Amino acid sequence: HAARVEWLRTHGPKAQAILALGEGARLAALAGLTEGKRVVAHYGAIESLRREFPGTRWQAGRTAVDDGFISNEGGLSSIDGVLTLI
Repeated sequence: HAARVEWLRTHGPKAQAILALGEGARLAALAGLTEGKRVVAHYGAIESLRREFPGTRWQAGRTAVDDGFISNEGGLSSIDGVLTLI
């Protein structure tokens, strides 16, 4: 994932918007793009993500979040985020 994270770190801040699907939320966090943002994650990973990225406002019990610059979704709800971005 190192190359993807580096790419996000380089290009993410220049983007108009970012849509992170599933594990993409963790990659966005690794790239520093989720600091202070509301982000969803799988319920089984949310506690470890909260410890690893305490500056991110991880949302439990939600399938989608749109926090302006970054939107993210997990599981079957991903198509809604793609359609919204279009």
